[in-house]
Amino acid sequence: MLVYVVLLVASHVVTDILKLDQKEPEPPRHLIEVEGKRIGFLEWGKEHGGRPLILLHGSPSGGAADFQAFAPLIAEDGRWVIAMDRWGWGDSEKKVEDYSFHSDANAVIGLMDQLGIKEAHVGGWSYGGGPTLVLAERDSDRIKSATLIGGVGMQEGEGSGDYFVEQAKYHIGYPLVMGVGELIPHFGFLQTRSWRRSFMRDFMDCDQRPLETNVRLMKSPLLVVHGRKDPLVPAWLGQKHYESHPNARLVMMDASHFFPWDKKRGEKSQLAAKEIVAFLKDAEKGGKLPEPSLRNTSGWKDVRAVWKGGLPLRGDKPVW
Repeated sequence: MLVYVVLLVASHVVTDILKLDQKEPEPPRHLIEVEGKRIGFLEWGKEHGGRPLILLHGSPSGGAADFQAFAPLIAEDGRWVIAMDRWGWGDSEKKVEDYSFHSDANAVIGLMDQLGIKEAHVGGWSYGGGPTLVLAERDSDRIKSATLIGGVGMQEGEGSGDYFVEQAKYHIGYPLVMGVGELIPHFGFLQTRSWRRSFMRDFMDCDQRPLETNVRLMKSPLLVVHGRKDPLVPAWLGQKHYESHPNARLVMMDASHFFPWDKKRGEKSQLAAKEIVAFLKDAEKGGKLPEPSLRNTSGWKDVRAVWKGGLPLRGDKPVW
């Protein structure tokens, strides 16, 4: 018991005080306040001016630093790019009452107000697709386009596809995830308390059921960049986003979920950045996006299939 107590105290010192779980130094953020709460962000290409692209990361996450390799590829073409730490991540406020998509969307609008940005483009990777779709539909007067980078956005694509089953899973998992991290000497392996809380609260507070309606009603043009091999947000979901919006473009790549993390700026991340740059230029011209609206580089005719030639998965099967 004494050994256990000593190890547990040492583990808490390491993870919560010394922060040794941060294996790589992160770039310093810019900080602003929105409604009395701190928001951190990184930016590239501010000297270019114009409408910026605001990027929203996924969950769990390293915050805005997730884009430190990918965002410069977009900024190199003369675009101001901002990556914001969502609530609970990076240098933003670690503990807030609401971690929902709407709360993140409000933070983006607050950031724009603080920086004097009247209009912007917004892009969301993974979980960041939720607030991206909220912004594009709710704040269409200020958000001029939306980009989903392997982004979530429909209830049927979340786990079992059933909202109540998923919420039961998260609410049961919360005390387990939080408790295990407090009771086991893990020395950073299970991350910090705020990391675990933000991860679980993101999904406990989110509701993807309205997002399909957001996609259909949003006036802004939509770009969907998705990896055919994505194990977290299935490829058929990206295809359905594209089919649900009358002014959308789909780029289906032979990639997984994590190509924006590629620090070597490989072929897939460069291709995605190139497509985003071209889309933003087309979106700023207004009106219908020029053809072609579908770029399928995955080599599959039906990207909804899990394997080549397999049956298409539409995501609307019963929970069982």
